[in-house]
Amino acid sequence: MFGNEVSYDLEVDGVKIADIPADGTVALAFVSPGKVMEDTIEVNPEDPTFTHFYAQGESDPIETAVKSGITRGQFRLLKVETEVAADLLGGAVVLGQYHKPRKYVGVERQLEITDGKGMPYTYPRVLLYGKVVGRFRVGEPNTIDVMFVIKMPNNPSVSPEIIGKKTGA
Repeated sequence: MFGNEVSYDLEVDGVKIADIPADGTVALAFVSPGKVMEDTIEVNPEDPTFTHFYAQGESDPIETAVKSGITRGQFRLLKVETEVAADLLGGAVVLGQYHKPRKYVGVERQLEITDGKGMPYTYPRVLLYGKVVGRFRVGEPNTIDVMFVIKMPNNPSVSPEIIGKKTGA
């Protein structure tokens, strides 16, 4: 994809999550939230929006404003520890049981997705929204579906999307 690296997904190494450090930099360690269902990880950037401004009687714009599109993504978890579910979904663990919050909340974390070639895609600030999906049918697992929106990091020196391995570090 970049340089001599080819990025493809015959297999995915996984999704990992980290708390956002207080200084807004990239975390040093990410942890897996659980088993991710095959072929459910996606990151979809929207196209930018162009607004053209014209002078009266002219057909060429005198100014064009560009607004970035929102990047959204999702993945589906198959096996998750109760405490991790509470962290992703909001809510609490009481006597080993997950208790959903009364109000639907999102949580901000850092996200790292690594493809089968070991290429990391790091998102230093994402808003995660999770939901428990019960599929009470033969052959279909119950899952936690996690949707996310990539946000601008609070630290101005940190990019909202970092792709690739560190070199010379």
